[in-house]
Amino acid sequence: MDSAASRVERVLIGFAVPLYLLTALAFAEGRISLLSEPGPNEDLWAVLFGSLAVLASLLYAYIPTSEASSMGRPGLTVCSAVNLRRRCSSG
Repeated sequence: MDSAASRVERVLIGFAVPLYLLTALAFAEGRISLLSEPGPNEDLWAVLFGSLAVLASLLYAYIPTSEASSMGRPGLTVCSAVNLRRRCSSG
């Protein structure tokens, strides 16, 4: 039986990939413009799809660090200038 975190990871990837595809189609159709001035075809829904895709990807990347911290290990470690010679690891 899968853990809840692995099921959530699959759902997030299944949610993010179609949103990335919709965002790519919106770029191709000109509904999103990043470097040019807004045109008549610009749509705020297309920007929302891209934003949700990025959010789902960030949550997907955060899950392994939260699993590690729930097991008593620090999820993210930051190396200080004093410890540069030592190898920084999360466990």
